[in-house]
Amino acid sequence: MSDIQIQIQELYGAEVSESLISNITDSVVEDVKIWQNRPLESVYPIVFLIAL
Repeated sequence: MSDIQIQIQELYGAEVSESLISNITDSVVEDVKIWQNRPLESVYPIVFLIAL
């Protein structure tokens, strides 16, 4: 059983096959590569809150 299968089983109680995981991974890998190589913004806003 793969790590992904174990995580899905523990989190959602669902059993999935390795072939389903492979098919899903193959279908999104190009989008992930595009996202990883996107240009980054020069500034990202951050909100910092302190609760007492």
